Amino acid sequence: MGKAHNPLTTCLNLRSKQMYYEGIGTRPDEHDLEVERLFGACDTTVFWCRCTQTGRGPDSQIVGREECSQLGRKCFVGIESLK
Repeated sequence: MGKAHNPLTTCLNLRSKQMYYEGIGTRPDEHDLEVERLFGACDTTVFWCRCTQTGRGPDSQIVGREECSQLGRKCFVGIESLK
């Protein structure tokens, strides 16, 4: 399992299906716990960039939780941009 990331430093353009659905009467982390129980500690989430609508950002690099938590990426848009 990768290192923990701070959601406040994740690019605002990162997207996944989990952002668009919610189970009725289930805890948000329940799905993640079930996946970990069945397949081990791995992240099976598919991500895409809002800007490119693909698995690569405007800088042609792969997108993901860890990859899009890098403040050094030229395309990174952080929460501070909302101020």
